[in-house]
Amino acid sequence: MGFCTVSKEYLKEGYTQVDNAFFINYLPEADPIDVKVYLYGLFAANNMAEYDNNISSMAYALRLDEKRIMEAYSYWDQKGLVSIKNAEEPYEIMYQYVKVPLSKTVRYETRELQSFTTQIYSIWPNASFSVDQMSNLFEFIKSKRLEPAATILIMKYYEQENGSLKYSGIISMAQNFFTKGLLTEDAISRYLDQVDSKKDEAANVLSSLGRVGSEADLEMRELQYKWTREYSFSMESILFAAKECKKKGGKSRLIQLMEDMHQAKAITLEEVKEYISAENDKLDLAKKVVDHLGTFSKYENVVRFYIDPWMSKGFDMDAIETIARFCYLRGVKELSNMDDLMTRFHKEGLLTNESISSFISKETAIDKCVMEVLSITNNHDIINFVTRSDRNSYKIFLDWGFDHESILFAAGFAKGMTFPMAFLSKHLSTLKNRQAFSIEQIKSYLEGLSLPNAKHNKVNSDVIGALSKPEANAIIRNIEDIDIDNEEM
Repeated sequence: MGFCTVSKEYLKEGYTQVDNAFFINYLPEADPIDVKVYLYGLFAANNMAEYDNNISSMAYALRLDEKRIMEAYSYWDQKGLVSIKNAEEPYEIMYQYVKVPLSKTVRYETRELQSFTTQIYSIWPNASFSVDQMSNLFEFIKSKRLEPAATILIMKYYEQENGSLKYSGIISMAQNFFTKGLLTEDAISRYLDQVDSKKDEAANVLSSLGRVGSEADLEMRELQYKWTREYSFSMESILFAAKECKKKGGKSRLIQLMEDMHQAKAITLEEVKEYISAENDKLDLAKKVVDHLGTFSKYENVVRFYIDPWMSKGFDMDAIETIARFCYLRGVKELSNMDDLMTRFHKEGLLTNESISSFISKETAIDKCVMEVLSITNNHDIINFVTRSDRNSYKIFLDWGFDHESILFAAGFAKGMTFPMAFLSKHLSTLKNRQAFSIEQIKSYLEGLSLPNAKHNKVNSDVIGALSKPEANAIIRNIEDIDIDNEEM
């Protein structure tokens, strides 16, 4: 049997979806790793072959050791959402129906809860916690192995920060400290002292963001502590980044920017300036791309999900803008479709503005030739659309050895036909087999046929002018027949 399985009730009503009850009642107070294990196990139970449904595969996928995985399942077992059928190798976990979890077992003595409740109300006699909230709070600190004294400290600090006690806020703050591995009163006290020492620095950062006079809340102080102590940014670097974000995204962008610079190892002031300058160039490019496509997207997201991956593949900025301009002419308005085109260009090694411009010019020239051929077969009307089939046929004619003038001459005999390219393909293939490529040989052969309404016409060399939007709509990029907007060709 697989490592993780689901009950019949879950299979019947849950499928592989996660019940909303899980998000409402269990996820908010659970450790992120415990949540990750629960969700991946649910996925494994519903989707994986038995040889992949084991604790070793889960440990590899989640980058966790088996002990931590079983600790997570022990937590969910206490909640009644899973049953540990076998706590030793081979481990076996049964997922239960979320709306009707197994009855909870008693996890602590009643006198422990009473003692904890008495202690809370001796400090906060006017606290308005319900019986269930007190029970859940105590259950939470027991499951997380938080010291009761640490919980009292957390509640006092929460009240100091917010002016009053709120159950959900206390749980959230306690979860934050648990995630950091701070479980004792002493560890939390030392951490808060260090964080609070960053109060003035954090206020200066807020001032640089344009929030002059704002007090730094716990989140801002924790960020400042992380940036300076854990990431080793200097105050100069942080303030420079904050000023850059003042009119471009504010605090939320600063938080993301600091993470990005940390990942890129841009730490010193000079490195930060260089990194931000490059990011601004990419934001400017993102604006141009969005403007060309006529779409609405947040520039930072365009950089993160499109510009950065394209540049990591080797595309230069001019090349990206050229393709965006081409997408405008082509009528492409979705970034996902432009991304597909970029992927095909990359596959063919077309990464620079010069190589891409050259490729587009060549394809434009081919389409003009095809349109000229089709114009002759259509009473010299201007043709502004070329199908993939017509384009491929024309290229085949060239491969057979016919030059453009010979193809144009033959096209004069297909005037008025419903399928002129089929006519040309049939008879040019015969001429190819006879090694007859000259205009005289083509004329002799075609005039000898009995063709309805066959009439040779002179070539109109002025049918196609400069590249226009309709012409661009007909251009095919000859890279595995790209069809970036899924049109019928």
